[in-house]
Amino acid sequence: MLSILSVPLVCLISNVWRGFGFVIAIDRENLNKAFAQLTLEFLTKQKYEAYDTNGTVVAGDKDKEVLVREIWVFEKSLFHPGAYWRLCGRINTS
Repeated sequence: MLSILSVPLVCLISNVWRGFGFVIAIDRENLNKAFAQLTLEFLTKQKYEAYDTNGTVVAGDKDKEVLVREIWVFEKSLFHPGAYWRLCGRINTS
C-alpha cells in the first residue's frame, strides 16, 4: 500500500522561481521505495539568437527579451544514504 502526503506549496521564493507543490510517498510494504517530490515553477526573461555557419542570424533576436515559464519536477529517495535531488520531469506549459 502506498501512502502519500501532499502539501500544496505556493510561495514566492524569489522573483525567478516559486514552489508549486511537495509530495512525500511511502510504500508501507517496502520502505526503500519512499521518496519526496518537489515541483518548482521558473519564470525567466531570456534572450536568444541562433546563427548558421556563415554567421547569419537564422532565429531569435538578441535584443528582445522573452518571458519563459517552465515547471520542473525534482525527486529524492528518502531511505538511500547520499541520495541527491534529481530532475525527474518537466511539465509542458504551452
